[in-house]
Amino acid sequence: MFIFESQLFPYIALVFLLVLLVFAFLLIKKYFLVKKVYFDLNEPYIPEQKKINIPDFEINYVDEGSGPTLLLLHGIGASLYIWRFLYKPLSQNYRVIALDLPGFGKSSKIVNQDYGLEAQCERVLLFLKKLNVSNTYIVGSSMGGAISLWLSLKHPNVFKKNMVISPATNKKLLKLNPQLIPFTSLASHLVNTKIIGLLQSKVVYNQSLVNKESTEKYLEPYDKQPNAIKTFMKATSILRDRRMPKCFKEITIPVRILYGKHDHLVPKKYMTELQKIIKGSELITDKKSGHHLMEDQPNVVYEQCVDFF
Repeated sequence: MFIFESQLFPYIALVFLLVLLVFAFLLIKKYFLVKKVYFDLNEPYIPEQKKINIPDFEINYVDEGSGPTLLLLHGIGASLYIWRFLYKPLSQNYRVIALDLPGFGKSSKIVNQDYGLEAQCERVLLFLKKLNVSNTYIVGSSMGGAISLWLSLKHPNVFKKNMVISPATNKKLLKLNPQLIPFTSLASHLVNTKIIGLLQSKVVYNQSLVNKESTEKYLEPYDKQPNAIKTFMKATSILRDRRMPKCFKEITIPVRILYGKHDHLVPKKYMTELQKIIKGSELITDKKSGHHLMEDQPNVVYEQCVDFF
């Protein structure tokens, strides 16, 4: 017996050494190979904006940095502007791509198009194909989180890991169909800096973020653009999709859910529900954030990205 154990000892020692080496490599990768960047909320930065065409739409986007690709998807009513505190630090580690989803920001707003889950996801895939991106990490906020989860469900070969920020994945968030409300076509004339500022105050916890510059940037896609309100209304079909969140139980890639404690739009119970539905997913709550964690606490989102991706 002693001889047998003696013969096994070199193999056991080798396995133990390999485990130590793997552990050491992971530590080195996390703390030395990945650049950690700390930055200031007072330093917003948006890379050069570009245009690319996919069928029926012109897409406005940014493409900055090098390394593994990281795709950022904004929520309903927003644009690539919401990631302004993250482009600079994330581009130190990743090739960061963010787009104005069709119907939003500076991308085409075509009223007679479908803006549901399948349609928007297909456009994101066409957009990535145009940029020769075959696989990527993905971060989605609110409605963008619902889109990113659907993409992860249907195309796990393209999307390696998914981080969602307060994803809008429960039909109870929007019980009424806004498209049925009379006179929605007149709403574009009522959108002004005061209304936009009020809406901003609901998505961020840090109210100093609601200022003249940011409000004007939020308003820009809607100013004198009546189609913007119409495409916004059509995109609410994603928030009312009755397949969510149960359909996401089939997701096989790693998912991390970020949530702001002061989120007044998405109740935490829906995030807890989603975390239970997606096997192996994580739910992390930040105590100093609202619905737009990427604006309230960009350092937190950056560190979560570096840790997760």
